[in-house]
Amino acid sequence: MPPPFHLVNASFDSVTRLAIAAAGTGDYRAIALGHPLQGGLDAITFDVPAGGCLRDLRVTFANGRVLDVPAINVCRRHGLRLAGR
Repeated sequence: MPPPFHLVNASFDSVTRLAIAAAGTGDYRAIALGHPLQGGLDAITFDVPAGGCLRDLRVTFANGRVLDVPAINVCRRHGLRLAGR
């Protein structure tokens, strides 16, 4: 099982939804945020569901923008920083 993953929101917009899928499958599973991740360095650490190392992340912002981050190797990379636009 991959180690926990750390997501930092350094963007200007709040993150309202986060989902993860095995790379290329489109079978996204929601990650519970508890509260929106405010822009400016709010962060969350979550357990990656069991499965392979390559994962796609889908980040939805409060303004409706969706950011897809494909093929992250969560076995080698343990975090992601979302930058401002």
